[in-house]
Amino acid sequence: MPGPDDLINMALSSARKARGQTGSPNRGWREKKQETLAFVKTAVFTFRERFENAEKSVPTFNELTGFEKEIWEASVDVPALQRALGQLAAARKIGKKIERANVQQIFRLQKDDSAGLEKIREQTAGRLASLLKSTKESIRVYNEARRTVMGFPAIDAKSPC
Repeated sequence: MPGPDDLINMALSSARKARGQTGSPNRGWREKKQETLAFVKTAVFTFRERFENAEKSVPTFNELTGFEKEIWEASVDVPALQRALGQLAAARKIGKKIERANVQQIFRLQKDDSAGLEKIREQTAGRLASLLKSTKESIRVYNEARRTVMGFPAIDAKSPC
């Protein structure tokens, strides 16, 4: 998984692209509002999807066989990894709250309040950046565990040697 700075750049560039796809030179209020909605939703979706994929890529420890658990416990700091995954899950939920709050703000704006739309885009970017910076250690722990686990041989418990 990319680091927090890279995730921020990816989310914001995706959001800018989504925002740009709805624009036209003679945009009215409705189009500007749609652009801002696309920006907010795409920015949040991009990082939430990455965190969700990270969580899904790690097996639950109840699914592992005894031997696999032993390998995991010997080579990976399992409690730290579980904490990191929990923090990433919490960050996903906070991201959803940020999205919901900003979408509500967009719909509450008075007509032709372009400055308000720009402020909401800036708030979204700032809050996501702050959220991603706070997950820096969790991302590091996940990446470290992932690199370690990728070196494991594939084990098929159903048909041993």
